[in-house]
Formats: sequence, C-alpha cells, structure tokens
Amino acid sequence: MPRGESLKLQQFHCPSCGQNITQLTPFKASIECPYCHQVSLNPLVIDKTTWVPERVIPFRLTKDDFGEAIIERLVREPNLPLDLFDQITFGKVLKVYLPMYEYTGTFEGKWHCDEAYTVEHKVRRNGNTVTERETRYRPVSGGAYGNYSFLALAYEGKDIPPEFLRYAMVLDSAENNSYPFDPELMGLNGAEQVMTLEMNRDEHQVWAQKGEDYVTRLAERECARQAPSNRRNFRCSSRISPHDKGIYTMVPFWFVNFFYEGKAWNFMAEGSGTWSHLSAPTSTMMRLLRWGLVVLCLALGGVGAYLASPDATSQYPAWPRIACFGGGVLAALCWYLGYNFRNQRRRIAGACAAFPDSHFARQHR
Repeated sequence: MPRGESLKLQQFHCPSCGQNITQLTPFKASIECPYCHQVSLNPLVIDKTTWVPERVIPFRLTKDDFGEAIIERLVREPNLPLDLFDQITFGKVLKVYLPMYEYTGTFEGKWHCDEAYTVEHKVRRNGNTVTERETRYRPVSGGAYGNYSFLALAYEGKDIPPEFLRYAMVLDSAENNSYPFDPELMGLNGAEQVMTLEMNRDEHQVWAQKGEDYVTRLAERECARQAPSNRRNFRCSSRISPHDKGIYTMVPFWFVNFFYEGKAWNFMAEGSGTWSHLSAPTSTMMRLLRWGLVVLCLALGGVGAYLASPDATSQYPAWPRIACFGGGVLAALCWYLGYNFRNQRRRIAGACAAFPDSHFARQHR
C-alpha cells in the first residue's frame, strides 16, 4: 500500500486572522480561510505524497434529513419504550467520510444435494391391500450465477466509535452512486465540520479479510435458494471473477449516539441515503403484552372450539366450534392491531413533544 498522508481532520491557524481552520484536504495546493477569505499555502501538501482516492460519493442526506430519519425510525420501532422521547438525549452528530474499497465482479456457484421424493407401492397386510409411501433420495445439482458490488472499509483504528466501524464494515454498493474524485464533491469547505479518516489498509488485505468471504456467502445463499427445499447433504462451491482489485472510494456517513436510562444507543446512515442502521432499547413488557394476549385469545378460542358440543341432530354440527375458534382469531387480531395503533399514536405524540420544530412534528400536528 502506498505510504503517505491521506484525508484526516487537521487544525491550522490562518496566518491572517488567526482563526482555526479544521477542514483541510491534502488534494488542493491552497486553502481559503472561511472567516477572512485569505488564501494561504496548504500545509498538508508541503513535502508530502498523497494517496488520492479514485472515487467519491457525495453527501445527499443533509443534517436535517438525518435528524428526521432518526425520528421516523424511532416512531416505527414497535417495542420501543413509550417514555423514550421523554428521556432521550443526543450526543454530537458526526459527519464522516470513511475510506473504503469498492469491489465489483461476478460469481459462479455449483451445488449438489440429495432430493427427497415419495414412491407409492401396494402391499398385502392382514388380507387387505394397502398403499404405502416410501421416501427416497436422488442426486441433483445445479449452478448459480450473479454479479456483486460492495464497499469494504479500508480503515482500522480507534478514532471513531467501534459500533460505527462494525456496522459500516461491509455495505452493498449502489450503482452509479459515486463520481470521479474531486475534493469539491466532499464539501470540506462548507459550514459543517466534516471528519475524515486515513486509509491504512490496502485492497488485498481488505479483500482477504472481508471481501472474499462476503462474495462466497453471497454465492452460497444463491445456491441454497435454487436447490430444492426437501434436500439433504447440501454442498456447494464457488468461483469468483473480480472486475477490479478494489477502487479506493471515500464514502459519506452520519452517526450519532443517543442516551436512555444511562445507556448509549446509536443511529447511523450512509450519506447518500441508501443505508441506515438503528440500535435502540426495547421493552420486554410491551412484547409480552402484544404477543402474550394474542396467544391467549387463540388458546381460548381453541379451548372453546374443543369444548363446544353441537347437537348431533343439527343441520350444521360444526358451526359452534368454527364460531368459537373464529372468535378467538378475531379477538387476537383486534388486540394486535389496536395495541400497535395505540402505541404508535403515543410514540408520535412523544416525538412531537420532544422535537416540536421538526418537519415530523409539523406533519402530525
């Protein structure tokens, strides 16, 4: 891997007004102070060799969009504690460019297994001819083909939260989402502070540690999807044909920690809006109330159907049992939908109270 300076957050004092300039890029020879607009020589490019990314994915998701996405995700969580919006507090929102490699190519999978099938034959038993069914197995095989395109992290370190690194380690890559690298696309001269990290793993290391395993599992899933469901002794192999060795790409992310009852949770989103992940607390009591009463309604309906004793002379002897079980199913459905609707309304009200100036709150007033 080429050595040298890569993107990272730096501090530099403007020689004219003395203000701190934190958003520097090593890819421009000069910088303009955002305070006094004095143009100075960029200290990052003096006597340094820079490994420049090949591609960049620009931010399309704004900070406000990211905040609205957090509210929407929290409101949709069915087992979220109802008092979360009364206690929630947020940490600093990170706007980050992570160095990643984009890998594209094709895979070919071959699978083999034994497929079960049933054979019927007639036999004499106790003077009667009866039909017996026997399960047998026959070998079958097939192939699966497909394309892959994904991003894998080209950084290893402790400069950002570990859960952020863990969930951003490997991501599916959206087609036509990146552009030839241009520092201006990264918005480093904007008002918002953008954190950047140094690429410190080469494309061969990343492929060996993450990439090859990712594509192998992709091929295995495709083979398993094509193979018959009534199978045994399933085996598969794969062959990978990369289109490139890994394209060095700067990928945008938003990340924020939030706190509830002294514990930290988080929400993160890829800056173009194609991927997000929420870590949030759940209420065990809400889960038990929802599913416990559903099961109870179904059980009571089943018991009622079992105990129902219709008149043997009735024209419709099965109706009492059907009515009992149907009543249990209807009660379970009404409880499930009603409980979910009630809790969602409470979550919406809590979100509107906690974030009164948000677009979400204006929509639900």
